[in-house]
Amino acid sequence: MNIENYQPLISIIMPVYGVERYLEKAILSVVQQKYTNWELLIINDGSKDKSREIALKYSSRYNNIYLYDKENGGLSDARNYGLKLAKGEYIHFFDSDDWIDPSTYESLISKIQDETIDILIFGYYIDSEDSNGKLVNQIRKQSIDLIYPFIERNLFVEKLEDFLNFAWNKLYRTDFIKSNSLSFQKGLSVIEDIEFQSRVFPLVKKIQFVSDVTYHYMNRNRQTLSKKYNSDLLFLYEKRLHLYRDMMLCLGVDENIINRRLNELSFIDFSYCVLLIFFSYPDLFDKQRNKELRKVLDNSFYKHQIKYYHAKGIKDFIKKKLFETHFVFGITILFFIISRKITI
Repeated sequence: MNIENYQPLISIIMPVYGVERYLEKAILSVVQQKYTNWELLIINDGSKDKSREIALKYSSRYNNIYLYDKENGGLSDARNYGLKLAKGEYIHFFDSDDWIDPSTYESLISKIQDETIDILIFGYYIDSEDSNGKLVNQIRKQSIDLIYPFIERNLFVEKLEDFLNFAWNKLYRTDFIKSNSLSFQKGLSVIEDIEFQSRVFPLVKKIQFVSDVTYHYMNRNRQTLSKKYNSDLLFLYEKRLHLYRDMMLCLGVDENIINRRLNELSFIDFSYCVLLIFFSYPDLFDKQRNKELRKVLDNSFYKHQIKYYHAKGIKDFIKKKLFETHFVFGITILFFIISRKITI
Protein backbone atom coordinates (compact mmCIF):
# COMPACT_ATOMS: atom_id res chain seq x y z
CA MET A 1 0.00 0.00 0.00
CA ASN A 2 1.29 3.44 -0.94
CA ILE A 3 0.77 5.29 2.35
CA GLU A 4 1.22 8.77 0.89
CA ASN A 5 -1.50 8.26 -1.72
CA TYR A 6 -3.84 6.21 0.46
CA GLN A 7 -7.34 7.72 0.43
CA PRO A 8 -9.64 6.01 2.94
CA LEU A 9 -13.39 6.46 2.69
CA ILE A 10 -13.86 6.43 6.48
CA SER A 11 -11.66 8.09 9.08
CA ILE A 12 -12.26 6.50 12.49
CA ILE A 13 -11.22 8.81 15.32
CA MET A 14 -10.60 6.93 18.57
CA PRO A 15 -9.51 8.99 21.60
CA VAL A 16 -7.72 6.88 24.20
CA TYR A 17 -7.22 7.55 27.89
CA GLY A 18 -6.90 4.90 30.60
CA VAL A 19 -8.79 2.16 28.76
CA GLU A 20 -6.28 -0.71 28.83
CA ARG A 21 -9.04 -3.10 29.90
CA TYR A 22 -11.25 -2.40 26.85
CA LEU A 23 -9.03 -0.99 24.10
CA GLU A 24 -7.95 -4.21 22.41
CA LYS A 25 -11.54 -5.31 21.89
CA ALA A 26 -12.36 -1.90 20.37
CA ILE A 27 -9.41 -1.99 17.95
CA LEU A 28 -10.00 -5.62 16.98
CA SER A 29 -13.61 -4.85 16.14
CA VAL A 30 -12.31 -2.33 13.58
CA VAL A 31 -9.58 -4.64 12.25
CA GLN A 32 -12.15 -7.41 11.72
CA GLN A 33 -14.43 -5.27 9.55
CA LYS A 34 -15.53 -6.84 6.26
CA TYR A 35 -15.14 -3.38 4.72
CA THR A 36 -11.47 -2.36 4.54
CA ASN A 37 -11.29 1.16 3.09
CA TRP A 38 -10.78 2.95 6.42
CA GLU A 39 -8.11 4.54 8.55
CA LEU A 40 -8.05 4.30 12.32
CA LEU A 41 -6.62 7.34 14.08
CA ILE A 42 -5.83 6.42 17.70
CA ILE A 43 -5.31 9.60 19.70
CA ASN A 44 -3.48 8.79 22.92
CA ASP A 45 -4.56 11.56 25.28
CA GLY A 46 -1.73 11.18 27.80
CA SER A 47 -2.68 7.71 29.06
CA LYS A 48 -0.74 6.53 32.09
CA ASP A 49 -1.71 2.85 31.87
CA LYS A 50 -0.89 0.31 29.13
CA SER A 51 -3.30 1.82 26.59
CA ARG A 52 -0.47 3.28 24.49
CA GLU A 53 1.36 -0.05 24.47
CA ILE A 54 -1.76 -1.81 23.18
CA ALA A 55 -2.36 0.84 20.50
CA LEU A 56 1.28 0.73 19.40
CA LYS A 57 1.05 -3.04 18.85
CA TYR A 58 -1.69 -2.55 16.27
CA SER A 59 -0.34 0.61 14.64
CA SER A 60 2.95 -1.25 14.06
CA ARG A 61 1.13 -4.19 12.51
CA TYR A 62 -1.36 -2.41 10.23
CA ASN A 63 -0.61 0.30 7.66
CA ASN A 64 -4.01 1.98 8.08
CA ILE A 65 -3.83 2.28 11.88
CA TYR A 66 -2.04 5.38 13.19
CA LEU A 67 -1.07 6.25 16.74
CA TYR A 68 -0.69 9.89 17.80
CA ASP A 69 0.45 11.04 21.23
CA LYS A 70 -0.62 14.29 22.86
CA GLU A 71 -0.81 15.78 26.32
CA ASN A 72 -3.98 15.08 28.24
CA GLY A 73 -6.71 17.53 27.19
CA GLY A 74 -9.90 15.52 27.51
CA LEU A 75 -12.22 13.76 25.08
CA SER A 76 -13.19 16.85 23.06
CA ASP A 77 -9.59 17.94 22.60
CA ALA A 78 -8.57 14.46 21.43
CA ARG A 79 -11.43 14.32 18.93
CA ASN A 80 -10.47 17.75 17.57
CA TYR A 81 -6.87 16.54 17.20
CA GLY A 82 -8.11 13.63 15.11
CA LEU A 83 -10.33 15.87 12.99
CA LYS A 84 -7.28 17.79 11.77
CA LEU A 85 -5.64 14.54 10.63
CA ALA A 86 -8.64 12.84 9.01
CA LYS A 87 -8.30 12.05 5.28
CA GLY A 88 -11.53 10.12 4.71
CA GLU A 89 -14.73 11.30 3.07
CA TYR A 90 -16.62 10.34 6.22
CA ILE A 91 -15.73 10.55 9.90
CA HIS A 92 -16.73 8.21 12.70
CA PHE A 93 -16.06 9.16 16.34
CA PHE A 94 -15.44 5.84 18.06
CA ASP A 95 -15.28 5.61 21.87
CA SER A 96 -12.35 3.40 22.86
CA ASP A 97 -14.27 1.28 25.36
CA ASP A 98 -17.01 0.36 22.86
CA TRP A 99 -16.98 -2.03 19.88
CA ILE A 100 -18.76 -2.64 16.57
CA ASP A 101 -20.08 -5.67 14.65
CA PRO A 102 -17.94 -6.93 11.70
CA SER A 103 -20.43 -5.78 9.06
CA THR A 104 -20.83 -2.23 10.41
CA TYR A 105 -18.98 -0.12 7.82
CA GLU A 106 -19.82 -2.39 4.87
CA SER A 107 -23.53 -2.03 5.63
CA LEU A 108 -23.48 1.70 6.43
CA ILE A 109 -21.52 2.66 3.31
CA SER A 110 -23.90 0.64 1.15
CA LYS A 111 -26.86 2.52 2.65
CA ILE A 112 -25.64 6.08 1.99
CA GLN A 113 -28.16 7.38 -0.51
CA ASP A 114 -26.04 10.06 -2.17
CA GLU A 115 -23.12 12.41 -1.59
CA THR A 116 -25.39 15.18 -0.30
CA ILE A 117 -26.05 13.31 2.96
CA ASP A 118 -24.38 15.35 5.71
CA ILE A 119 -24.90 12.79 8.49
CA LEU A 120 -25.79 9.10 8.48
CA ILE A 121 -27.37 8.04 11.80
CA PHE A 122 -27.57 4.39 12.87
CA GLY A 123 -28.78 2.28 15.79
CA TYR A 124 -26.86 0.77 18.68
CA TYR A 125 -26.89 -1.61 21.61
CA ILE A 126 -26.52 -0.55 25.22
CA ASP A 127 -24.51 -3.39 26.75
CA SER A 128 -24.15 -3.76 30.51
CA GLU A 129 -21.44 -6.01 31.93
CA ASP A 130 -20.64 -7.20 35.43
CA SER A 131 -17.22 -6.75 37.06
CA ASN A 132 -15.99 -9.89 35.28
CA GLY A 133 -16.87 -8.57 31.84
CA LYS A 134 -19.91 -10.84 31.45
CA LEU A 135 -22.85 -9.36 29.56
CA VAL A 136 -25.77 -9.06 32.00
CA ASN A 137 -28.16 -6.87 30.01
CA GLN A 138 -28.54 -5.57 26.46
CA ILE A 139 -30.93 -2.93 25.14
CA ARG A 140 -31.41 -2.67 21.37
CA LYS A 141 -32.00 0.80 19.93
CA GLN A 142 -33.18 0.63 16.32
CA SER A 143 -34.00 3.63 14.20
CA ILE A 144 -36.35 3.73 11.24
CA ASP A 145 -35.16 4.24 7.65
CA LEU A 146 -35.85 7.89 6.92
CA ILE A 147 -34.44 10.94 5.16
CA TYR A 148 -34.56 14.40 6.77
CA PRO A 149 -36.02 16.90 5.95
CA PHE A 150 -39.42 15.25 6.30
CA ILE A 151 -42.86 16.72 7.00
CA GLU A 152 -43.61 15.16 10.41
CA ARG A 153 -40.96 16.92 12.54
CA ASN A 154 -42.40 15.61 15.81
CA LEU A 155 -40.91 12.23 14.88
CA PHE A 156 -37.67 13.58 16.36
CA VAL A 157 -39.20 13.20 19.81
CA GLU A 158 -41.62 10.34 19.18
CA LYS A 159 -39.33 7.98 17.22
CA LEU A 160 -35.82 9.41 16.79
CA GLU A 161 -34.84 11.11 20.06
CA ASP A 162 -32.58 8.25 21.18
CA PHE A 163 -30.36 8.71 18.12
CA LEU A 164 -29.67 12.45 18.14
CA ASN A 165 -27.52 13.29 21.16
CA PHE A 166 -24.41 11.17 20.61
CA ALA A 167 -21.39 11.49 18.34
CA TRP A 168 -20.54 7.78 18.13
CA ASN A 169 -23.66 6.54 16.26
CA LYS A 170 -23.09 8.73 13.22
CA LEU A 171 -21.02 8.99 10.06
CA TYR A 172 -20.34 12.67 9.33
CA ARG A 173 -19.42 13.86 5.87
CA THR A 174 -15.93 15.30 6.38
CA ASP A 175 -16.49 18.24 4.05
CA PHE A 176 -19.62 19.20 6.02
CA ILE A 177 -17.65 19.21 9.31
CA LYS A 178 -14.64 21.10 7.97
CA SER A 179 -16.46 23.60 5.74
CA ASN A 180 -18.51 24.68 8.77
CA SER A 181 -15.45 24.76 11.06
CA LEU A 182 -17.16 22.41 13.49
CA SER A 183 -15.25 21.09 16.49
CA PHE A 184 -15.94 19.91 20.03
CA GLN A 185 -15.96 22.40 22.88
CA LYS A 186 -13.06 21.71 25.21
CA GLY A 187 -13.37 21.44 28.96
CA LEU A 188 -16.81 19.85 29.03
CA SER A 189 -17.78 16.55 30.59
CA VAL A 190 -21.07 14.64 30.37
CA ILE A 191 -22.56 17.04 27.78
CA GLU A 192 -19.81 17.32 25.15
CA ASP A 193 -21.74 15.25 22.58
CA ILE A 194 -25.06 17.05 22.79
CA GLU A 195 -23.31 20.43 22.86
CA PHE A 196 -21.63 19.47 19.58
CA GLN A 197 -24.90 18.20 18.07
CA SER A 198 -26.70 21.40 19.06
CA ARG A 199 -24.35 23.28 16.71
CA VAL A 200 -24.38 20.58 14.03
CA PHE A 201 -28.12 20.18 13.40
CA PRO A 202 -28.89 23.83 12.57
CA LEU A 203 -26.39 23.52 9.70
CA VAL A 204 -27.43 20.20 8.15
CA LYS A 205 -29.32 20.07 4.91
CA LYS A 206 -29.81 16.31 4.73
CA ILE A 207 -29.74 13.54 7.37
CA GLN A 208 -30.23 9.86 6.67
CA PHE A 209 -31.48 7.53 9.41
CA VAL A 210 -30.90 3.80 8.86
CA SER A 211 -32.22 0.79 10.75
CA ASP A 212 -28.80 -0.85 11.16
CA VAL A 213 -27.96 -1.76 14.78
CA THR A 214 -24.23 -2.51 14.94
CA TYR A 215 -22.53 -0.24 17.52
CA HIS A 216 -22.12 -1.54 21.07
CA TYR A 217 -22.13 1.22 23.66
CA MET A 218 -20.81 -0.12 26.94
CA ASN A 219 -22.94 1.15 29.80
CA ARG A 220 -20.93 1.50 32.97
CA ASN A 221 -23.34 3.69 34.97
CA ARG A 222 -23.22 1.24 37.85
CA GLN A 223 -19.62 2.23 38.44
CA THR A 224 -20.49 5.94 38.50
CA LEU A 225 -22.97 5.32 41.31
CA SER A 226 -20.06 4.47 43.60
CA LYS A 227 -18.50 7.90 43.06
CA LYS A 228 -19.04 10.93 45.24
CA TYR A 229 -21.87 13.22 44.24
CA ASN A 230 -20.57 16.19 42.31
CA SER A 231 -22.50 19.40 42.91
CA ASP A 232 -21.77 20.44 39.30
CA LEU A 233 -23.70 17.46 37.94
CA LEU A 234 -27.17 19.00 38.29
CA PHE A 235 -25.92 22.17 36.58
CA LEU A 236 -24.52 20.08 33.69
CA TYR A 237 -27.80 18.20 33.36
CA GLU A 238 -29.68 21.49 33.30
CA LYS A 239 -27.41 22.80 30.55
CA ARG A 240 -27.92 19.56 28.63
CA LEU A 241 -31.69 20.06 28.76
CA HIS A 242 -31.39 23.62 27.45
CA LEU A 243 -29.24 22.31 24.59
CA TYR A 244 -31.82 19.59 23.92
CA ARG A 245 -34.57 22.22 23.72
CA ASP A 246 -32.57 24.39 21.30
CA MET A 247 -31.76 21.38 19.14
CA MET A 248 -35.37 20.22 18.91
CA LEU A 249 -36.62 23.73 18.13
CA CYS A 250 -34.15 24.09 15.26
CA LEU A 251 -35.36 20.74 13.89
CA GLY A 252 -38.92 22.07 13.83
CA VAL A 253 -40.47 20.03 16.67
CA ASP A 254 -43.68 21.43 18.21
CA GLU A 255 -42.83 23.46 21.32
CA ASN A 256 -45.57 21.86 23.44
CA ILE A 257 -44.15 18.42 22.73
CA ILE A 258 -40.66 19.65 23.61
CA ASN A 259 -41.86 21.09 26.91
CA ARG A 260 -43.60 17.87 27.93
CA ARG A 261 -40.49 15.90 27.15
CA LEU A 262 -38.33 18.37 29.10
CA ASN A 263 -40.56 17.81 32.13
CA GLU A 264 -39.98 14.07 31.87
CA LEU A 265 -36.22 14.31 31.32
CA SER A 266 -35.86 16.81 34.17
CA PHE A 267 -37.62 14.46 36.56
CA ILE A 268 -35.35 11.58 35.53
CA ASP A 269 -32.16 13.65 35.91
CA PHE A 270 -33.27 15.13 39.23
CA SER A 271 -34.14 11.71 40.66
CA TYR A 272 -30.77 10.36 39.56
CA CYS A 273 -28.91 13.21 41.26
CA VAL A 274 -30.84 12.63 44.48
CA LEU A 275 -29.95 8.94 44.29
CA LEU A 276 -26.27 9.80 43.81
CA ILE A 277 -26.40 11.94 46.93
CA PHE A 278 -27.60 8.92 48.90
CA PHE A 279 -24.77 6.77 47.56
CA SER A 280 -22.30 9.51 48.50
CA TYR A 281 -23.69 9.87 52.05
CA PRO A 282 -25.10 6.44 52.95
CA ASP A 283 -25.57 7.10 56.68
CA LEU A 284 -29.29 7.51 57.38
CA PHE A 285 -28.71 10.54 59.63
CA ASP A 286 -25.92 12.28 57.67
CA LYS A 287 -26.27 16.08 58.03
CA GLN A 288 -24.12 16.81 54.96
CA ARG A 289 -26.48 14.75 52.82
CA ASN A 290 -29.45 16.80 54.00
CA LYS A 291 -27.53 19.96 53.17
CA GLU A 292 -26.86 18.72 49.62
CA LEU A 293 -30.50 17.67 49.28
CA ARG A 294 -31.75 21.12 50.17
CA LYS A 295 -29.42 22.64 47.58
CA VAL A 296 -30.85 20.57 44.73
CA LEU A 297 -34.43 21.02 45.97
CA ASP A 298 -33.94 24.80 45.76
CA ASN A 299 -32.92 24.68 42.08
CA SER A 300 -35.45 26.99 40.36
CA PHE A 301 -35.19 25.31 36.92
CA TYR A 302 -36.01 21.87 38.26
CA LYS A 303 -38.74 23.23 40.53
CA HIS A 304 -40.54 24.54 37.45
CA GLN A 305 -40.02 21.37 35.38
CA ILE A 306 -41.12 19.00 38.14
CA LYS A 307 -44.23 21.09 38.83
CA TYR A 308 -45.52 20.34 35.31
CA TYR A 309 -44.34 16.73 35.16
CA HIS A 310 -47.17 14.19 34.84
CA ALA A 311 -46.22 11.30 37.11
CA LYS A 312 -46.14 7.82 35.61
CA GLY A 313 -47.14 5.42 38.33
CA ILE A 314 -47.44 5.61 42.09
CA LYS A 315 -43.68 5.72 42.80
CA ASP A 316 -43.19 8.72 40.53
CA PHE A 317 -46.23 10.40 42.06
CA ILE A 318 -44.80 9.99 45.58
CA LYS A 319 -41.36 11.25 44.51
CA LYS A 320 -42.89 14.26 42.78
CA LYS A 321 -44.88 15.23 45.86
CA LEU A 322 -41.86 14.82 48.12
CA PHE A 323 -39.73 16.97 45.79
CA GLU A 324 -42.39 19.67 45.50
CA THR A 325 -42.94 19.90 49.27
CA HIS A 326 -39.21 19.73 50.11
CA PHE A 327 -40.07 16.98 52.57
CA VAL A 328 -36.46 16.02 53.31
CA PHE A 329 -37.34 13.34 55.87
CA GLY A 330 -39.73 11.63 53.44
CA ILE A 331 -37.18 11.82 50.62
CA THR A 332 -34.57 10.38 52.98
CA ILE A 333 -36.70 7.35 53.86
CA LEU A 334 -37.79 6.68 50.24
CA PHE A 335 -34.33 7.00 48.68
CA PHE A 336 -32.66 5.17 51.53
CA ILE A 337 -34.87 2.19 50.65
CA ILE A 338 -34.28 2.61 46.90
CA SER A 339 -30.49 2.87 47.31
CA ARG A 340 -30.41 -0.35 49.33
CA LYS A 341 -32.16 -2.23 46.49
CA ILE A 342 -29.55 -1.26 43.87
CA THR A 343 -26.48 -3.47 43.57
CA ILE A 344 -23.34 -1.53 42.69
